[in-house]
Amino acid sequence: KSGFMMASAIDSISGSHDHKDSARSVMILCEVYSMILQGRSKFYIEAYLKTHYPIPDELVKFEKLDATCQGTLPFVLRCFLNSNSTHEAILTAVKYGGDTDTNASIAGELANAYYKDISYEDVKFVHKHLNRHQLKTLQAFNTLIREKI
Repeated sequence: KSGFMMASAIDSISGSHDHKDSARSVMILCEVYSMILQGRSKFYIEAYLKTHYPIPDELVKFEKLDATCQGTLPFVLRCFLNSNSTHEAILTAVKYGGDTDTNASIAGELANAYYKDISYEDVKFVHKHLNRHQLKTLQAFNTLIREKI
């Protein structure tokens, strides 16, 4: 399962983020996601990360846009680790600035995998704001993931 996830993640960045830092960041996110799927605690995940990847002890507001992997990954990991819900992780990611759509998306996905607290109303709200192509892409991705994981 994690091999498929890793291969799919690496493939997804090849067109726009084809750089070793991007690949490393995706691999770390896949490791965290795998730990979440295995039922590991946030304490365990944080301890693992501190030995394999530098993450900040606290969140710091972005002074300017930072869309680099070095800026994004430590931040979204801390947003997830500090959160108590998916909504809180997303709101925190937006509140601190930076590349807010990317940060909120990644932190929210990690948090939702951990908390499983997104409601049907939340899903309907998002679907209502997607165009036909985005919705079709999302549905195809979700179908593929359900079959493989």
